[in-house]
Amino acid sequence: MRALSYTFSLGLLLGCASLMGSADAELVAYDDFSYADGTLLNGQDPAIGGTWDVQAGGGNLDIQGGILDTQGDGRIAYLGFDSPLGPGQILTLTIDAAPTGGTMFGPNTGWAGVSLFDNGDERAFIGSPFNRDFWGVDNAIPAATILSDNADEDNTATFTYDYDSGDWTFSLAAGAPLGGTGPAGIPLNRLRIGNGSNGDLALDALSVDISAVVPEPGSITIVGLALAGLALVVRSRR
Repeated sequence: MRALSYTFSLGLLLGCASLMGSADAELVAYDDFSYADGTLLNGQDPAIGGTWDVQAGGGNLDIQGGILDTQGDGRIAYLGFDSPLGPGQILTLTIDAAPTGGTMFGPNTGWAGVSLFDNGDERAFIGSPFNRDFWGVDNAIPAATILSDNADEDNTATFTYDYDSGDWTFSLAAGAPLGGTGPAGIPLNRLRIGNGSNGDLALDALSVDISAVVPEPGSITIVGLALAGLALVVRSRR
């Protein structure tokens, strides 16, 4: 009976351990745009990720002072991740934005931001939606244009997406965070920097990391019970 209890406790522990996973984040895309002034983005290899593929406005999409500014119309650039988002994982996009001189928000300012893609399908947009006054999100995962109450251009924007649940969050350096639940199971695998109608976004750095889902409190409780049971069995065998 003791052997059975020992086997059960050990099996429970190992089973729960498989649910715990690691919360360590792995960067799958990162660029701080620390290129020489005047460097065109197209064809550049960032610190992490694929090669920048500029499909519109390439002759004007260059780096100045470590900043990439989309000022002007029709700048489109794609960057693939080192690995796609998958089951049991959460993606975190971090946008370190720089001042544009007041051309990011307001009427007649177009749109500019960073989008997350599943191959050729745009799934989430983060930045300045069309002719809006604040930072916001849009597209399939948020399911609608949702605005924050923050219009600070010099900002850090963070967007997360849980592959398993479809839960997403959006936060800025100040102000109330946003969040919701969208479609689950989207294997995000690349991003796009883009603008239109003279929209403007300046970037100091851009990163995407993928991490394992943090275990639910219930899983932690079960692991604790398994450990306690295992300890009692080992003690009784002495």
